Amino acid sequence: MNFFEMLIMSKRMSFEDGTVTLYGENVLIIPAPNIVKYICMAGANQGNGRDMYSRAKAATLEYKQDLVKAYKSGGGMSWIINTINLYGLGKATYQGASNSLPAGVIILENSPFAHNPDCKAGAPIDHVLRGIIAGMASAIFNKDFDTIELKCAAAGGDSCKIIIDSKKNLMRNFPQFYEDQI
Repeated sequence: MNFFEMLIMSKRMSFEDGTVTLYGENVLIIPAPNIVKYICMAGANQGNGRDMYSRAKAATLEYKQDLVKAYKSGGGMSWIINTINLYGLGKATYQGASNSLPAGVIILENSPFAHNPDCKAGAPIDHVLRGIIAGMASAIFNKDFDTIELKCAAAGGDSCKIIIDSKKNLMRNFPQFYEDQI
């Protein structure tokens, strides 16, 4: 039995009446190039990137109770990394002090957004993903976290490098990235 069959059998994923749900939430299965075109157009302007980030974080935090319930303590950053991987957002790995302390680095390889010929970004574009990560970490750890992207595969990097930490630490340690992205 493969992973998707296990999700369906455990009623974590369903396909009914034109609706796809994963862990009780509606999800869309859309070709990545369609989303990439929108993100590249909207994210080319720094102001739009900051807005996309803050809206994605706020939207994720609207589901705080559901996130905390799905998380069920003990998974720490592993849960966030597994969720990114499950959603097909690339192969994410976490490098941090500990699994229970979100401050650290997320490396994302094979992002569906980065390897699209229609998107040749001059700056990091993973605004929505950064917002989702910040929202998930803030919800499950019950403390405000933010993210900045130091390196982006869509902007010529070999992978994406996302830093997660407190706003204060990001502002102090990465002032230009903080100003451009948050």
